[in-house]
Amino acid sequence: MKKRIALILLFIFILAGCVQKPRPQDQVLLDEAEDLINYQSYDNAREKLIKSLELNPQNVKAYVLLGDVYYFQSNLIMFRMQILNMVFKYGRRIRWATPKELDLATATEGLLLQGMDNYQKALALMKSGARDETIDQAYLFYELGWGYLAQDDIVKGRESFKSAMDNGQDRWDAKSALVYVSYLEEKQNKIKLDELRLKEEKERQEYRKKLKAKGKKR
Repeated sequence: MKKRIALILLFIFILAGCVQKPRPQDQVLLDEAEDLINYQSYDNAREKLIKSLELNPQNVKAYVLLGDVYYFQSNLIMFRMQILNMVFKYGRRIRWATPKELDLATATEGLLLQGMDNYQKALALMKSGARDETIDQAYLFYELGWGYLAQDDIVKGRESFKSAMDNGQDRWDAKSALVYVSYLEEKQNKIKLDELRLKEEKERQEYRKKLKAKGKKR
């Protein structure tokens, strides 16, 4: 009898161990969103991630995936960086662009900024102690670096790539990105130098005109 009771109790304990606790709803939504991202269903993924964050605002991975979604969508709306850089630099002064292209470019800018905002929120949570083993901070710094470059902010872009190198797996990609940053700085400096030369040449011509005008008056 005692053996039978012991076996029954053992069976109950085994069954109790096999019964898994229901997964939190925010995690269920997160997993569903991740599957949707793999199928490039970004709008549906975004909705699920927003709901997931409403249930758990401390979910680091949800912020990261939401940042990814915004980045993916910004790249799909317009031809990668070309029009984006033009809009950040010249705004609505791009006379050759159609109104539809300008509206799309403005939407791209908004999506990119929302993506960056979510990456920064994830980093802030990790800094305050939140942890997710699937998230590498280097990835976030690396993606932020490209976001800053898209805004023509070379200084912050360089800082983000350096942070990526200091933090983990994307350090070699970040090293390549830093080479690109050096190229941009060189190009930017050349443009500034050319502009300065043009300005000096214009000032010389104006000065010569004044001298010539004075000579005629005499």
